[in-house]
Amino acid sequence: MGSKRCVHSCLVSHLKFIKFQGFQGLQDELFIKYAFRNGMVLETMIVSDISLDQKKCQIMKRLSNVRRACGMCQLKFARAVSPKVIHHLLSLVAVAYSMLSGEGQLYTYMVLISETTTPGVNLRWYLDVAGMKRSKVYLINGVVIFIGWLVARILLFVYMFYHAYLHFDQVQQMHTFGQILVVVPVVLSVMNLSWATCFLDLYNPEVDYDVDDEA
Repeated sequence: MGSKRCVHSCLVSHLKFIKFQGFQGLQDELFIKYAFRNGMVLETMIVSDISLDQKKCQIMKRLSNVRRACGMCQLKFARAVSPKVIHHLLSLVAVAYSMLSGEGQLYTYMVLISETTTPGVNLRWYLDVAGMKRSKVYLINGVVIFIGWLVARILLFVYMFYHAYLHFDQVQQMHTFGQILVVVPVVLSVMNLSWATCFLDLYNPEVDYDVDDEA
């Protein structure tokens, strides 16, 4: 009983920073909520090792809406292995193959256009660090990211798949390795849709999510 009082006392009046690793589910969610509601001087809570599936997005949304004893407390999410690594490795292999073989260059250029959203995402990180989450600039930036993401990372990919369908006879003439790489845009489009869902689900000035990791 005494140890519980000690832990509670430490959390209430001393603990300013918590990094929670190995997030598993309900029990961990309850602990984080407890820390939020009792940490009077808690300034930062980092929840790591959390994937970006829809269920986890809902958990992240619930955590972002929890009342916090300290009004200045920030919630941040991170992952041990970022999808950014997979995203860029696949893109690098596809671009290198296209340059060396001369195959699939049109589709490679289409995929590279999606990187036009990166400056907006990076600017969002800067506005976050600068403490401008509640500014009009931050709101405008979010709208621009949404429109850019919709056009460059979703609609453009739909057109690319339609184009590949219309010219499937030419796709079949590619080298076997090149045909396999046609799957890369499919994987990237799934990631883009997943990230778009989380951007919409987690748009909250109180949440600090490492969106720069997704570009």
